[in-house]
Amino acid sequence: MKNKNKFYILFSTVLVLIVLNQSFIQYFLHTKKDEALLINIAGQQRMLSQRVNQLSYRSIKFGGRYYQDLQHSLVDWQSSHLRIMNGDDFISKTKNKEIKEKLRYTYNIILSVDSILTNAKVIDTFVLVALNKKVDAFLPVMNDIVGDFEAEADQKLNYIILLELFFSMITIIVIFIEFRLIIKPSFDKILEQNNALKKIAWHQSHDLRRPVANILGLIRMLRASPEIKSEENVKTLNYLQDSAEQLENTIDVVVEKSDAVREVED
Repeated sequence: MKNKNKFYILFSTVLVLIVLNQSFIQYFLHTKKDEALLINIAGQQRMLSQRVNQLSYRSIKFGGRYYQDLQHSLVDWQSSHLRIMNGDDFISKTKNKEIKEKLRYTYNIILSVDSILTNAKVIDTFVLVALNKKVDAFLPVMNDIVGDFEAEADQKLNYIILLELFFSMITIIVIFIEFRLIIKPSFDKILEQNNALKKIAWHQSHDLRRPVANILGLIRMLRASPEIKSEENVKTLNYLQDSAEQLENTIDVVVEKSDAVREVED
C-alpha cells in the first residue's frame, strides 16, 4: 500500500475518533442537563411534602384560609412525582428498577395524603397526626431516591471520563503509528534524496573545474603565442577568459557550499 493511501486511512481514523469523542461529550452534556433537572425536581418533592405538612398545621391554627394553598401544593406534589416516574420532554424516565419501586412507594404515600385530606370534613389534630406520619414515611425514601439519582449521574460521569480517555489513547496510538509508518519514512527518504543530490552536485562541481582549468590554461597559451596579435583576437581571448573565470568562481561557490553542508552533516 502506498504511503499516500496509508496517510488517508490513518488520517480518516483520527478524524473519526475525534468526531466520536466530541459526540459522546455533547451527548453527556445533554444527559447531564437532563439529570440535573431530574435531581432538582426530586429534591423539590421533599420541600413540597414539608409544605403540605406545614399548610395542614396552618389550616388548623388559622382556619380554612390556607386550605386553597394546601390543595395547590398537593396537586404540585402529585404532578411532579408523576413527572419523575413517567418522564416528559425535558427529563427521561428512569430505567432503574429499584428507583422505580421507591417512586411507586412514595407515590402511594402521596395518594394516601390526598385521600386523607379529601375524606376529612375538617382538618383537625387527628388529620394532622395522620399527615405527619405519611410525610415522615415519605422523606427518608425520597432522600434515598435523590441519592440514587446522584449516584447514577456520578457513575455516568465516570463512564464518560473512561470512554474519553480510551478514545484519547487510541488517537495517540494512531498518531504514533502514522508517524512511524508514514511521516518518518517519508522524511528519511527526503533526507536521503537531498544527500544524494548534494553528493551529485559536489562531484559534478569538481568535474567541471577540470575543463574550466584547461580552458584558462589554453587561453594563457594563446595569449603567449606571437601569431595572435590582432585586436579582434585579443578581445575574443579576453571575453573567453572573463567567462571562464566567472564560471570558475561560480563552481568555487558551489564547492564551498557543498563542503559546508557535508561538514554540518558529519
